[in-house]
Formats: sequence, structure tokens, C-alpha cells
Amino acid sequence: MSMIRATLVGGILFLVPLGVLLLIFSEVMELALVFAQPIADWFKVDDFVGLALAHLIALAILIVICLAAGLAAKSVILSKQMDRLDHAFQGVLLGYMLIKTLIAGEISAEKEEVTRPVVRVAVGGGVRFGFEMERDDETGEVIVYLPGTPDPGTGIVMSVSSDVVTKSNLPATKVLKSIRFYGHDLA
Repeated sequence: MSMIRATLVGGILFLVPLGVLLLIFSEVMELALVFAQPIADWFKVDDFVGLALAHLIALAILIVICLAAGLAAKSVILSKQMDRLDHAFQGVLLGYMLIKTLIAGEISAEKEEVTRPVVRVAVGGGVRFGFEMERDDETGEVIVYLPGTPDPGTGIVMSVSSDVVTKSNLPATKVLKSIRFYGHDLA
């Protein structure tokens, strides 16, 4: 019974951030449709094609907005503000850092830039893959997140000595996908 409950809780913790993202996307899409519908009406096409055209225009508007936001994020002033907002989200949204790491890894897979570095942590006679969250070079303490299997969103946070932590060259997306499949294709 406890295994079923743990699996159910893990599923909920995995689906909540995904649901929040889908909810936000649907609300933003509805807002973009407000602007796209008048443009689609200019083409005077039947209902189905007009609706599809409105959705395509709304999607194009969102892509342009995302590109503009990406350019704005590179500015120093906005970057500092976004760092504050990012820090606030970390404390409020479940799984925010996990989703951010996945997205960052997917978008910049060719550069191997991820939000948190992938590390190998020596634990109990073995090695676990995880993510370095913080490091204090003065004390030698490293805060790591060790994703759970098969749901990486249900892992644990540990404070460990820096001598048991080594950086890994594996991309975060590969590690997280492998963890979902109980370590398959990680070697």
C-alpha cells in the first residue's frame, strides 16, 4: 500500500509542474488569439480554415514574443531582474528547477549548457548521478539534488563533502531520461 501511495504522490509531483506549464500556455494562447482573430478575419475564409489560421497566427505571435523576450533577457538590467524572479519561482513552484534544467538542456543541447551541472556523488559504496545546486568553497560543502527513479521529480537534496562530488560530462537531458528508465543507456 505504501508503494502505491509513494508512486501516486510521485506522479502528482511530476504532473503538477507540467499542468502549470500547460495552463499558462493555454492562457497565453487565448490572449494571443484575441489579437490573431481580427487578422485572420481579413482573409475571409470558412469557419474551420479561419479558426486554424487564427491559431497559426497566434502561434506566430507567441514565437515572435518569445524571440523578443530572449533578446531582452540578454540585456544586463533585465537579466538581473529575471534572476530575482527565477529565484522566487524556485521556492514556489514544485519541480521548477527540474523543468528548467530539462528545457535548457533541450534548447542548447549542442552547447551542453544546463542550469545546474550534472555531478556524480559517491554514496554508500556506489555512485549516484545528480545536480549540483550550490557549492561553498570555504567549507567544502556541496548541496546536490539526487533525482529519484523512475520519476526524477521525487529525488532528495543532500549536503555532502566536495571530495565525494565529481563533475560529469553527460548532458542533463540524457541523465534525466536514463533515470526514468532505471539507468538504461547511461553507461
